[in-house]
Amino acid sequence: MSEAPRSVRRLWIRPLLFGIAVVTLPFPWVEVQGTCGAPMHSPEVSTGAQLLTKDPAPAIVLATLVVLSLALLFLAPRLTRGLRIVVQLAGSVANATVLFLTWFLATFVLFANVKLKAPVIIASVALVATLVESLWRMTLDLYALLAERHERR
Repeated sequence: MSEAPRSVRRLWIRPLLFGIAVVTLPFPWVEVQGTCGAPMHSPEVSTGAQLLTKDPAPAIVLATLVVLSLALLFLAPRLTRGLRIVVQLAGSVANATVLFLTWFLATFVLFANVKLKAPVIIASVALVATLVESLWRMTLDLYALLAERHERR
């Protein structure tokens, strides 16, 4: 029996990494220590869940992108190698956007002294790993496609 291509093995990695990021949501992500150069009497601490629920739009966008990334991950093995590369590129773009939006939510407070907490760093490392994982899958398929085309010559 032939073995599955390396790019479609271990599909559980990306859901696990997204799960790690979700598990950090109830913990403190950022601490705003002052705004406009003036220190605050008591720092304002926000959890990841609070950052997501301040405005529902970013939460909806992030959830949609995570679902899209996971759907594309499980769709890719059913496609031909050429289409798989395109789908994996779309998944990589979705993962990069999730990473960017997460950092934007955590760090974007105008004119504020923001201190990042450990859970946001853990979530960010997990999201960077999803991006690296999706790029790795795409690279493996691209390499295999080029090797096939080279053999045909």
